[in-house]
Amino acid sequence: MANKLMTSSAITYLSFEETKIPVFKEVKGKDWIFYGANNLYPNELIDLFSRSTTHNTIVNSKSEYIAGQGLRSKSLNTSDQVAFQIFNNTFTSGTVDSLFAKVALDNELFNGFALQMIPTKKGGWTAYHVSFSRIRANEDRTTFYYSEDWSKYRQDADDTGYKEFPAFDKDKKKESILYFVNYRPKNGMDTYPTPNYLPATPYIECDYQIANFHVNNLRNGFTGSTIINFFNGEPTPEEQRKIEQKLKRKFAGTDNAGGVILVFSDSKSKEPLITNIQPSDFDKQFDILNKTVESKIFIAHSVTSPALMGVMTGASLNQNKDELKDAFAMFNETYITTRRNKLLSVFNEFAQMYGVSQGLEVIDYNPFKFTLSDADVSLVLTPEEKRKWISENLSVKLINNSVPPTQMSTHVECAHEFEEADEDSILQVFSEYGVPAENYSFIKTKFVHKRRPIKFADVITVEISKDEGKVLSAIKGNPTGGINEIADAVKLDSKVVLDIVNKLQEDGLLEIDGTNYKVTSAGNKTLKQNNVLKIKSMYQYALSPYAPPLVPGGESRKFCEKLMGLNKLYTRNELSQISQRVYGDENSVWIRRGGFYRNPNTGETTPFCRHIWALVTVIEK
Repeated sequence: MANKLMTSSAITYLSFEETKIPVFKEVKGKDWIFYGANNLYPNELIDLFSRSTTHNTIVNSKSEYIAGQGLRSKSLNTSDQVAFQIFNNTFTSGTVDSLFAKVALDNELFNGFALQMIPTKKGGWTAYHVSFSRIRANEDRTTFYYSEDWSKYRQDADDTGYKEFPAFDKDKKKESILYFVNYRPKNGMDTYPTPNYLPATPYIECDYQIANFHVNNLRNGFTGSTIINFFNGEPTPEEQRKIEQKLKRKFAGTDNAGGVILVFSDSKSKEPLITNIQPSDFDKQFDILNKTVESKIFIAHSVTSPALMGVMTGASLNQNKDELKDAFAMFNETYITTRRNKLLSVFNEFAQMYGVSQGLEVIDYNPFKFTLSDADVSLVLTPEEKRKWISENLSVKLINNSVPPTQMSTHVECAHEFEEADEDSILQVFSEYGVPAENYSFIKTKFVHKRRPIKFADVITVEISKDEGKVLSAIKGNPTGGINEIADAVKLDSKVVLDIVNKLQEDGLLEIDGTNYKVTSAGNKTLKQNNVLKIKSMYQYALSPYAPPLVPGGESRKFCEKLMGLNKLYTRNELSQISQRVYGDENSVWIRRGGFYRNPNTGETTPFCRHIWALVTVIEK
């Protein structure tokens, strides 16, 4: 197949063979097309992958870049997120991430991959990775054949695990093989793929043989490169063996390299003749050959910067971080993305069967990700740029604050028209209304920004269906179970359960955190009250999430702290009554909140302070 170091007695030589293109051919009496002359070409590729350190590193690195840190739904909506969990749960032998990683490796090694597709009881599909080397096909790839050992001429289920499969068809619910190959021009049949690195296979073989030569060189010392002739007669075989053992023990191996050999003879005619058949610069020749081999392997793999594969060559050592980033960006654009999208096209079709409407995407792995120290961020970025960088790089969700961060308030929060005695009397009025917040469980909170009450029904009756009640009960009993488990428990279709879960979440009866579900206090009360729940909408005085932060040492106005300290909930009607008593109209409580506020940094005065009325949806405990 490639280059070989041939060894015979004391002669070692390196022979070069022509690159052999694998032949795909029909063999009489066999239903499958032979994958290579002996039907073992995939095994030869695995052998190259296992033996060549350079080739192995490149293939592994490329597949890891393509697989990234795993798959996720492109869409963030709840429906797609839950559907993705259903899809992920179909892989009983692992996760979709592990399957995608195996497929990416096979695709780089063989230029194709195979999956065993098995229909589920719910009408979907589950997929298992199949070693690409164990699959053969007929000429048009409508039937596939599996064997654990294709070196054997006779194939049967008991001996080699032989089995036949039809090609995958999503409309035909039967066990089948999904066989994916990348197109590559070739002479003859195109039943099987050939790797993109095919032209470099002799160099990959040579990479291994060079290492093997050096290992033997170090182990054997003379490495068959030196001939020693003795001119004092031919010793017996036993004497020859002892002389050989003494020479090896005395002079062979790395510990004795560079030593001096002493020879004692009783006459010049009997002195041994030592002939060196290895060129004096043989090590340099191998060094040159090694560089050529590495270069050809990288070219065949479309790698322009070996450092991206974790291989540091002379040129790579001189590359700075910016150059590596540019090299990675180019490699990502020209190779990784293209190869990844081909795999995603298969997985997206699969995922959409489970309701992942917007498809999947790979969580990128970038070894040269942009980072900045705190000092760099402070010096270079504007406040808005800092917030954006933190959000994108640290995965921290920041509130969209339109108020510049520099507008921080001090304890002089409001220039109001009330004396301290007035504040106490107002607080007394507030204390006469409302109910203690600790008597209620909170479902949702919404802040009122328009300084006026929101029209809503004070009490809402929520009633869930019998099936919704079943799903809620099943989740309560098994909060970590997937959609498929819940569907089995309640005897409903997975997609029906998915719709119910989305509705329960929207109603505030269920919380979803990744693959975990939690029945809220409102959900528990609904179950206790025969699937009927009374929800109240009320108001609570709170700090606005959009308020500028206090400067160090600053504090909120005492009136606001005392009003929040009452920890009460008020109905819309109660707040209107309080406003009528304090201000003589029904809206001043909404408009003024805690009183006038003067921003000490901007000098701007507003008729309302940093606090706000929060609309809360609650149920009684």
